[in-house]
Amino acid sequence: MSRIKNIIGDVEVNRDLLLLLAVGGLYSLSIALS
Repeated sequence: MSRIKNIIGDVEVNRDLLLLLAVGGLYSLSIALS
């Protein structure tokens, strides 16, 4: 059970990192285009 919880925790952390990357990418893209 603990192994499954660890995997779920890693997925949630990765999702947060991907979200930050996506926001950062869109932000820099909008700056480059403007």
